[in-house]
Amino acid sequence: MRSPKSHVPGPRSRRILFSASSGAHPRGSPWAVRLTALCVLLCLTACRPFAPRSTDPVAQEQEIVRDVKWRLSKDTRFDEVLVSCAGRIVTLAGRVSNAQAAQDAQAIAAAVRDVERVDNRIDVKAK
Repeated sequence: MRSPKSHVPGPRSRRILFSASSGAHPRGSPWAVRLTALCVLLCLTACRPFAPRSTDPVAQEQEIVRDVKWRLSKDTRFDEVLVSCAGRIVTLAGRVSNAQAAQDAQAIAAAVRDVERVDNRIDVKAK
């Protein structure tokens, strides 16, 4: 008979270590699996802006406008802001309620890939 110290854990021992009473699971907790799936989803979503743009200049401008509009649509302050693009120069027009919102819209548009310059023609008027 072997002493407990010289015993090498085998498959049965592993099952005992990961029993329901210990609270551990060999493949991770259900929360860990959900967190991993969420991280993968976020990574795939975050990589979307890095997809290659079209080589056609008109299509590139349309993609830039789409990306700027998508980013601005996340904030209700920019509901009345119009976006256009010509030669990688984005023009913002419309109105917002304060100067900070106009600056924020310009910064958001400037952060979009392939935008060379932003022409900010947004009027600041109280709604």
